[in-house]
Amino acid sequence: MSQVSQAPLDKAVSKRILGIFVKTLINLKATNEVIAFISDLMSPSEITMLAKRLAIALLVKKGYSYTVIKDILKVSQGTVAAVHLRMKIGKKGYERVLAELLKDEKIERFLQKVEDTLVNLLPDSHKGAALWRQLKRQHWQEKRERASF
Repeated sequence: MSQVSQAPLDKAVSKRILGIFVKTLINLKATNEVIAFISDLMSPSEITMLAKRLAIALLVKKGYSYTVIKDILKVSQGTVAAVHLRMKIGKKGYERVLAELLKDEKIERFLQKVEDTLVNLLPDSHKGAALWRQLKRQHWQEKRERASF
């Protein structure tokens, strides 16, 4: 794990480099740009650590127990507790991000229900029925694959 020097950094310098960092993140537009930047900036273990923290926050927000989160993400209960504490007493940075993630998840579930309904309405017997059955099987196979992730 990376460590920050114990020597105190001048407040003006600290503020300036944080501003540069934030501006850099804001200016990244495409997913591939973000991935490339993060991959160059951090080690794989640092990336995993940050991704796990966000996943912990999301699962806490959804009401999962510490034990379940610990088992799913292979983290300690102390890590889960630390993230949960930041969610409660931090600067509310998690709130906005989690709200967006949950909104996107609800939209995805709604669209999936619409797609499921439409697929189930497809007739099994008419001209081209074999194609429709194949499309239905493909749809449900893809749905199972998404659910397993």
